[in-house]
Formats: sequence, C-alpha cells, structure tokens
Amino acid sequence: MNYRAVFFDLDGTITDSAPGILGSMQETLKKFGLYADRAELQKYVGPPLRQMFADYLPPDQVDEGVRTYRALYRGGRLFDAKIYDGIPQLLEQLSQAGLFVALATAKPKKTAETFLSHFGLADRFDWIGGTEEEIGISDKTAVICKNIAQGGFAPSECVMVGDRQDDLEGAAAAGIDAIGVLYGYGSREELLACPHLALVSSPDEVGQFILNQAR
Repeated sequence: MNYRAVFFDLDGTITDSAPGILGSMQETLKKFGLYADRAELQKYVGPPLRQMFADYLPPDQVDEGVRTYRALYRGGRLFDAKIYDGIPQLLEQLSQAGLFVALATAKPKKTAETFLSHFGLADRFDWIGGTEEEIGISDKTAVICKNIAQGGFAPSECVMVGDRQDDLEGAAAAGIDAIGVLYGYGSREELLACPHLALVSSPDEVGQFILNQAR
C-alpha cells in the first residue's frame, strides 16, 4: 500500500458533535408531535440524516423533516461540539508527510465548511468533501468518489477514516481501503462487521497506521 490521500469522516471522527445533532433531532421530532430520548437517537449520529427521519416519519414527510432539522441545526446548534484531542496534530502530521488530506462527510458541503472554519480547521484540509444534492452527490460513496476525482488519485492510493458503518461500507463501494475508529459513535461490533484494514482507538493510532502504510 502506498497511500497518497486520506479522507476523514466528520461527526464521531474529527469532532464530538453529538450534543448539537441530538438536540436538533429532538427539537425537529417535537415539531411533528413526536418524542425520542437522546439514548434512542444516538445510533443515528453519523449515518445519513434521511435514515433517521425515515424511521420516525411517513415517507411524504421525510424531506420536510430533513429541511426542518437543517434549519434548526444551522440556526443555533451547529457549533455545539468539540474537536477530539489529537485531531489538529494528526492533520498536521499527515500534511507534513505529503499526504492529501480531505473531508468526506454526509453533511452538506457548505455546512461542513462553516463548521471547520469556526473551529479553525478548514485550512488543515486540502479539500472539504460533503454532500451536494443539487448535483447528485447525496451519500458517502458519492462524496468519496468526488474526493478521488478531485485529487486525481487511483482508488488504491486512498484510505477512508471513519467511525460508522456507512463510512466503511461507503469506502468499500468506492473501491478504497478504510480504517475504523473506536473513539467515535460506532461500536466495535458494528465496525468489525464492515470491510476494514484496522480498528484504532485514538487519533494518534490513526496517524501511526497510515504513515506506516504510506512508507
């Protein structure tokens, strides 16, 4: 393996953003007359948002649920999060090693750019990849594929880092390797059931594994 590019998930990999996400989910569901506690909603932190609303709302209300959530989230809860310890150092380490560092999130691209700018991390990425539904990029696999094309890489030169099933399966569908992180929202059991090169317990271990493979 000779990696030239590393793609990172955002929620549960770069940042602990559960407080803002769960609060926005609860507030949105209340607008539809529904209640769910945070423990019940925790499993939806990370996977595509539409998945959660499809489980709670009739099909004809899912789009409205997504729109309502995004308005609430951007309107006050987007920055209710913290960057995991060691992440800024990891991003710097990979950049200094000459790797192309990109984001690959199911969040809308513009929301991800706003988030990373707020936390002073936008300039640590060579490319910020996110969903762009207006041009048909609506899931993790599509985001990863655009990242590959943006950098002009072969799939074998890229690796995805994420904490949930959709990260690892999205990477497999795009033809690239994946590393699962155990400090995020996905369980060891969830990640073990998905295609992966390794499971690691900290940002420092992410860097060690990738740099060892890239040499």
